[in-house]
Amino acid sequence: MTDLQKKSELNRQLLQNSARETKELLEGHYYKSWDCGVKEARTASQPSPVTGAVETHAKLFFLYQPGAQIVWNGHHFTSDKIDQLVGGLSEVAMKHELDILNVQPMDETHSVATVHGRVTYDHEVTRGFVQTFIVWRQRVGDKDRNRTDKYWIVHDNFRWTSSET
Repeated sequence: MTDLQKKSELNRQLLQNSARETKELLEGHYYKSWDCGVKEARTASQPSPVTGAVETHAKLFFLYQPGAQIVWNGHHFTSDKIDQLVGGLSEVAMKHELDILNVQPMDETHSVATVHGRVTYDHEVTRGFVQTFIVWRQRVGDKDRNRTDKYWIVHDNFRWTSSET
């Protein structure tokens, strides 16, 4: 195998890993957080770089990169306002059913994920939705040892597509 082939194979594996991890971030953490009760708070392990205080936020807060853009049915938020969005929906029971979760690499560090599904609110109203994410893979740690990847949502666009009763 030539050096170019080795590099190409490593890049292919990296992209596959990134797509798999992005899918896990969304299925295993994002939607699970909504469905299990988003109001449950989690305290940051590090002080805020802005205020210096240890802060408590909705668990979804920690999935977003600071400054991430969120568009929820036409309403614009940044990640620092996710608690407001969650607070407005916190008394509503939710259940997401995903029909499609498609992750495609954009480059070596970003993926785009498109989701189609249905969400049921308070066991009564079901609505179709489409949601698009851009997820960033951040390399953390030394190059040679203790290197891990952290996945952040940097853009989230949610839109209802239908309503059923």
